[in-house]
Amino acid sequence: MFVKNKYNDEELNTLEYKIAIIVDKRTYFQYYWSLIKKKQLFLFTFISANDYNLIQIKICLLLLAFSLYFTINGFFFTDETMNNIYEDKGYYNIIYHIPQILYSTLISVIVNTIFKSLSLSENQLLSIKKEKNIHKAKIITSKIRKILRIKLILFYIIGSLFLLFF
Repeated sequence: MFVKNKYNDEELNTLEYKIAIIVDKRTYFQYYWSLIKKKQLFLFTFISANDYNLIQIKICLLLLAFSLYFTINGFFFTDETMNNIYEDKGYYNIIYHIPQILYSTLISVIVNTIFKSLSLSENQLLSIKKEKNIHKAKIITSKIRKILRIKLILFYIIGSLFLLFF
């Protein structure tokens, strides 16, 4: 039978409906808290302890994301923007800044998504855990090990280059 303790939040959130009715006895707020821990970067890094991602990778991802957000926003916050605020006597004209906000958000989200896909390993490890056949699981494990090694090397190289640029 299914035991709740052998599932983490991500597994509980992605269970099939019939199995989830039996296993997942979380309240609405517990489910919502699990989603917040997964989606909010700071909580994902330090609070979500029962996932299959390395804490060192999550900390690197957090530092890289903060650097990325500050740098991209710095590119769009120019002398002209400061002059507009000065000419408006300190009034922040949000309509004028909407294109800058959209561009910086779009660039940051795209780059951060690439970094997350290169660094996080939980989905691959869960695919091994879901495999029932031991022989297939060993084959999948060797493939995933090679893929994760390549992805993490790329993550560190690209992340280091970005940090040098920032």
